[in-house]
Amino acid sequence: DKAFAKAIAQVDKYDLFMYNGADVDYTYRLTRDLAEEVKAEDQLGVLGRIEMPAARMFMEFHMHGMLIDGDYWRSMSADWQQEMVDLEEELRSYPGARDLNFGSPKQLAVYLFDKLKLLPFGGKASFKGKKIDEGVISKAIAEVDDPEAREYWTSKRTQMSEGLKGFGGVAKGLSPRSTTAYMLYFLRQQHDFPGTLLKWKHLQKRDSMYGSGMAKYVWKDGRVHPSYNMTATRTGRKATNDPAIHNLPRGDEIYNLFIADPGWVIIHGDYSQAEMRFMAHLSKNKALTHLLNTTDIHTRIAMEMFGLSEEDVANMPKDELKDKRIASKMITFGIPYGRSPAGLAPQLGVSKEEAVHYQDAYYALLPGFREWVENHRRMGADNHMAVSIFNRRRRFPLILDKYHRREVERQAGNMPIQSAINDLTLLAHINTLIALRDAGIPVFPWPHIHDSLNVMVPKPLWKLAVKIMADVMTDIPFESDLEFPVEIECGERWGAMPTVYDNDGWVESEEVAALLPG
Repeated sequence: DKAFAKAIAQVDKYDLFMYNGADVDYTYRLTRDLAEEVKAEDQLGVLGRIEMPAARMFMEFHMHGMLIDGDYWRSMSADWQQEMVDLEEELRSYPGARDLNFGSPKQLAVYLFDKLKLLPFGGKASFKGKKIDEGVISKAIAEVDDPEAREYWTSKRTQMSEGLKGFGGVAKGLSPRSTTAYMLYFLRQQHDFPGTLLKWKHLQKRDSMYGSGMAKYVWKDGRVHPSYNMTATRTGRKATNDPAIHNLPRGDEIYNLFIADPGWVIIHGDYSQAEMRFMAHLSKNKALTHLLNTTDIHTRIAMEMFGLSEEDVANMPKDELKDKRIASKMITFGIPYGRSPAGLAPQLGVSKEEAVHYQDAYYALLPGFREWVENHRRMGADNHMAVSIFNRRRRFPLILDKYHRREVERQAGNMPIQSAINDLTLLAHINTLIALRDAGIPVFPWPHIHDSLNVMVPKPLWKLAVKIMADVMTDIPFESDLEFPVEIECGERWGAMPTVYDNDGWVESEEVAALLPG
């Protein structure tokens, strides 16, 4: 980095040598002391079995990198920039917006709330306080009929009942003059300007990261070389930077930027229903285990929630059944993670009372599961620690008050599940590379993303490599009454890979036949 080299050149040499010497000295001392501490805390298994092999794998991935489709990249960025020009022209056509700086929260707040007279969550009364009460926001959201807005609000794991953390830099609560996307989705119910602004902001962010902004990440070899942060989260999950590739929505067009080397293919594997299966494994709930092993669990839970018979489901239009299953998933994944009926109601588009009914129906189907969920969260807070089945630990040394305890209970409840999924997949990634190399198959690691793993192998060997990956992934490293089924995709472009293997075995399709030999 030229800027770094220039800055270092200006530092006094004696100061630099003293600093480097101290750095080495303290690193040595910490290595010695922390080694004893890791051993005393029984964390050598996590370090030696998972973290160190993963670090070596990520280093290899960083060195080889991911090839970029330059033509696709330039075309995608050009399309985004033209769309931004069109959107900006549309925004400036609104009265009083000609000279507005769309990147200035202060100017936007004046325009939205003073010029257009738009009302935030809770209406005029909210302007009297510094923050909007979470109950007011929940009530307002429940009355919004906007599927896209609902999807956005749902995707934000920090729901009203959990303190509104992370909105526009506000620690707790939302400013009544906020111009974050969270507020803009609400304001667009009153006027077209906020909706157009949302589109412009969304495109600007995407282009700055993966369009015109991608240039700074592409090396001379035509590849990006993301780096992994091994300590990005307290649950053990990893993150990437330069560029960030962890938070892309599944199916996003950006995935098509990344392609296999000529003559090679990408193989992508993930665990199906991993969260639910770990909940069943950890709770040892017989009803949940039985449902997971014998039926489509989301449809079965939807039947219980909405009082549907098998005949009702059989005769229901596909779109309606899909909506019921989505509601089932919100309940299924929301409750064990600490979502209250008040937090679930806006996501489901129902009243708090209806959300309570759905929650009760869910628990009625799974006797004993409510008690496990509550005890699981409470024990984490009582012990000031949550521990995963791989013995990864998250500590909660200080609990300030009852509100903080509620947040700690939520985090202690989801940590063993999130952490276990991450470590199971990470071990599968490491062991897949070992197994492929033992079989004489050339392979490069590709990204590891929470509950999925990716590798790159020569195209003629894809079928053998897929079978090896499936065998490794399904050979879980702990005893369980549950299967952990996998789904594997394969192709030359990360965003266009057909499913080639699932729980029923090989998948045959025209798409697979067209893309892959053999």
